[in-house]
Amino acid sequence: WEEHIIFSAPAWIIYNVSICKGKDDYILAIEISHPVSIAGEHPYTIVFAHSKDLYHWELMDTERYIYRKDRYAACPAIRYVGGYYYMIYLESFVGYNSVPYIVRSMDLLEWDLAPMNPVMFYSDDDRIIEHPEFFNEEELFDIKNSLNTNNSDVDLCDWQGKTIILYSWGNQLGHEFLAWAEYNGSMQEFLESFFENA
Repeated sequence: WEEHIIFSAPAWIIYNVSICKGKDDYILAIEISHPVSIAGEHPYTIVFAHSKDLYHWELMDTERYIYRKDRYAACPAIRYVGGYYYMIYLESFVGYNSVPYIVRSMDLLEWDLAPMNPVMFYSDDDRIIEHPEFFNEEELFDIKNSLNTNNSDVDLCDWQGKTIILYSWGNQLGHEFLAWAEYNGSMQEFLESFFENA
């Protein structure tokens, strides 16, 4: 491994990032909270950078290429399929209730919110343990009884004809668990399914 700084922004606070191969180049979605002049008054906003070679990166105009200054938008997962950039991001509501939403864009400027949202909603299904033998009694008790008000930090990939979805559940205050879900179809089919009635 070699270290390489893609851009320097000392006044920024950067959190999650996601990358995809886009129409003409690679796109990096970057979650920020500061400076407020770019991020807005809500805690998190997503800006973008692009690259031809994954080494030299250029930050895109943060006045135009941004999602969204007027709402909480965190934890991006961006993909490019079928002529669209699809982005799953985190919406937050009162009381640390957080769920992933999906939007799409042809140009990273204008974004359409899917009529089928959220992508998933926290429930006791998040607690299902495929291999309980890997956990001790205290851990099993914790998984069964912890507060769950959050599905966040989604990532996804194609695997053997299915879409594998990794995500976090818990209370969004530091007590979190990792989980996975499956969609019986390709990632393109999965992403497009949220816009079938658009």
